[in-house]
Amino acid sequence: MAQRILAILQARTSSTRLPNKVLMPIIGRPMLALQLERLKRCTTFSAMVVATSTDPSDDALAELCAREGVDCFRGSLTDVLDRFVCAARPYAPDIVVRLTGDCPLADWALIDEIVTRFVASDLDYLSNCEPASYPDGLDVEVARFAALEASWREAVLPSHREHVTPFIRRQSDRFRVGNHVSGETDRSGMRWTVDEPEDFEFVKQVYERLYPRNPAFSTRDVLALLAAEPALMQINTRFERNEGSKKSLAADKQFLEKYPMTERYKNSEAFLDRALKVIPLGSQTFSKSKTALPFGVSPYFVDRAKGSRMWDIDGNEYVDFVSALCCVTLGYCDPDVDVAVRQQMDSGVTFSLPHRLEAEVAELLVELIPCAEQVRFAKNGTDATSGAIRVARAYTGRNRVAVCGYHGWQDWYIGSTARDLGVPLAVKELTQTFAYNDIASLQRLLDAHPDEFAAVILEPMNSTWPKDGFLEKVQTAAHQHGALLVFDETITGFRYTIGGAQQEFGVTPDLATFGKGIANGYPLSALVGQAEYMTVVEDIFFSGTFGGETLSLAAAKAVLHKLKREPVLETLKLRGQKVIDGVNQLIADLDMAHVIGISGHPSWSFLAFKAAAGVSAVEIKTLFIQEVFKRGVYTLGTHNLSYAHSDADIDQLLACYREVFGMIARAVSEGTLRTLLECEPLAPLFKVR
Repeated sequence: MAQRILAILQARTSSTRLPNKVLMPIIGRPMLALQLERLKRCTTFSAMVVATSTDPSDDALAELCAREGVDCFRGSLTDVLDRFVCAARPYAPDIVVRLTGDCPLADWALIDEIVTRFVASDLDYLSNCEPASYPDGLDVEVARFAALEASWREAVLPSHREHVTPFIRRQSDRFRVGNHVSGETDRSGMRWTVDEPEDFEFVKQVYERLYPRNPAFSTRDVLALLAAEPALMQINTRFERNEGSKKSLAADKQFLEKYPMTERYKNSEAFLDRALKVIPLGSQTFSKSKTALPFGVSPYFVDRAKGSRMWDIDGNEYVDFVSALCCVTLGYCDPDVDVAVRQQMDSGVTFSLPHRLEAEVAELLVELIPCAEQVRFAKNGTDATSGAIRVARAYTGRNRVAVCGYHGWQDWYIGSTARDLGVPLAVKELTQTFAYNDIASLQRLLDAHPDEFAAVILEPMNSTWPKDGFLEKVQTAAHQHGALLVFDETITGFRYTIGGAQQEFGVTPDLATFGKGIANGYPLSALVGQAEYMTVVEDIFFSGTFGGETLSLAAAKAVLHKLKREPVLETLKLRGQKVIDGVNQLIADLDMAHVIGISGHPSWSFLAFKAAAGVSAVEIKTLFIQEVFKRGVYTLGTHNLSYAHSDADIDQLLACYREVFGMIARAVSEGTLRTLLECEPLAPLFKVR
């Protein structure tokens, strides 16, 4: 199969040395338009796109691309690597050719030669500039998109983010790197790029002499001209090659001085470097990775946990309010759960026949959950929600799904979010979102596609309480349109009440999904529902080798019995309300409701960070994370209560918040928040709640 080759020409108008250079006229046309004309002669590209920024200064550049009939992507002004990778993704390339908009004498024959060599090789990266043997301005870089994505995920140095490929070039032990050398004279001392006014004058003189006679003039034509008029080369000889790279290396030095590898997280950061070589993002879970944990001020790996406490691999202790992303309801290493699991381990884990625990735990779920008449076990919340959608589609004979909240990583849901890379368009078009507490937004979807919706699925509550009978209205609307109502209770189940949010709010769905706290951290999820719908599972294929794995079922049985006999959920609510009340009091005391708010259920509450005084919400959240970690509190802005959290833990949390909220309030008021950051701000992920 032919490999898809994408050429990306990066360009901007805000050059510090020669602003607006790409639009400066040569023989009556913008310089970039002339470069694009030359690049269109390349025969190896499957597609070409100009990657510029979203800054208003680049509006004219985007308009030029439209006039020239060339695709244009707009992204980050300063994070060029991010702009580059995001520009590439819609094209799903195998290979990317990196070109820059300051090379108006680009040689299409040389580009095709280097691309052809790369395609025939097993290299990850090939260029003609390390070491250079061609004139500065004929640079060509070719890389596998997979290598660029690795750079995008892992690179932190300014030079790596600005110049796109150094992360690859500097790791020849990890990436296969090659260099294309001219078979002729070394001409690396010639300067054909445009960074300075003198560079522009040189190129302008070349075009004025060659273009009118032959618009497709070649590198040999330029060399012949320079041999005939050597004075042209003196126009810009005073400048050194790669001055921009030297400035970036100076920025790297400043970066490392400001953000040195911290002693507090030394082992975590070293192990992250090791993990990144074999695991995308260094973690199996986005919200446990560097996408959620700012580098330089965060732990990345845990050593152990007990009760409400967690210790990272540097020995730092935290009271943990993340609680393993809400899946630890009783606390780490709960003694009742541990005993049940150890006892079952002595008998075996996975067998050639079903184990009686499957039926025993299913019976407990049917007893406790209002909508449950039958049960199918799986491993992740995504498994259960995807099973629910398949059941609904099979039962109704319809395809469309209306969603509200977060429902996992499978195509049918994630295609409705910004993280939709790799999801076919035909799949995306079948899932549509509606807003929580906005029944009209759901009604519009259902009315626009009568008799097409198989299911309406939502988290019955997350950060906001249902208002004005919202859940009842959703149920009515779904049933009036012949769709099944599915509650995703992956988090609310066995947290709000023993029967989930459906019991709390008195609305019984047709199907529901459970996970997280069902087994106190052991991998187990469940699809439950009324028998009329669940019997469809006998005909669809929703089956897995480990669905009946017994350690998790033994854990679930112990959890469910403990929830029945002890005031677990009442305790979560009581202590969680103490958190909410305490946070609200701090916000009032510090007069910072315009900066931070809190919402949600007592057992699962959320801090909301708000942009203020020219500082973004993400920057405020980054400083918050940096400072609470220092004080031995592990939270990303949520309070996922467990039975192990004590009043003393809540007091520690609120004491920490008093210091950190005070710091944030002062920094916002004084305009000094950015100076307090000891790391780069987090990049925002897609929002689902």
